[in-house]
Amino acid sequence: MLFAKVKTYDLCLEAVTNDGTAMEFVPPEFKSPQMCMTAVRGNGDAIRFLSILDQTIDKCLIAVHNDGLALRHIIPEKRLFNICFTAVQKNGMALQYVPYEHKTEGLCFEAVFSNGLALQFVPEDYKSEEFNLIAVKNNGLSLQWIYNQTRLICLAAVKQNGFALEFVDEKLRTEEIYETAVKQAGKALMFIKNPSQKVCTLAVENDAYALQFVN
Repeated sequence: MLFAKVKTYDLCLEAVTNDGTAMEFVPPEFKSPQMCMTAVRGNGDAIRFLSILDQTIDKCLIAVHNDGLALRHIIPEKRLFNICFTAVQKNGMALQYVPYEHKTEGLCFEAVFSNGLALQFVPEDYKSEEFNLIAVKNNGLSLQWIYNQTRLICLAAVKQNGFALEFVDEKLRTEEIYETAVKQAGKALMFIKNPSQKVCTLAVENDAYALQFVN
């Protein structure tokens, strides 16, 4: 059986059509606008294998629409506001690659709405109680990046993810917070120094393995 030993344009196009990141192995002379567009449409991460000249606005927009984190491979000059906005809508964690001048409150809101953990990349000025609530309701573990905690925020965080109890301020730890946390995740009992009998019972009812954290 004979196998192709020479890369042809059609062979390369077939490859990037199947997986855009195959652009890594395409010779520069074959990287036509059509092939580049095909690659990023199939896999946004393929943008990293495009030259600076090939990273046109339309290709960058398509890339982040497919994969928000593709923003990290786009040259700074092409990280325009609309491209950044689309990126964080697809994946909030793309906020870490957004230039500071584009981090408006609206864009940051979209990011934490998409992924609460993006809160770690949000400027402190935007972190109002309402804003923080959006983050913890999406992902309770984002509580670790909130320094002006309130009872309402902590309660919402442990309700979404019991393990967020680890990050609850000592001053705000109440029986209500504990009960809510272990009801969501029994093993959150590990973050309670002296749990009540009721909290212990709720924990093992949720997860029998929480018993290891009961004295």
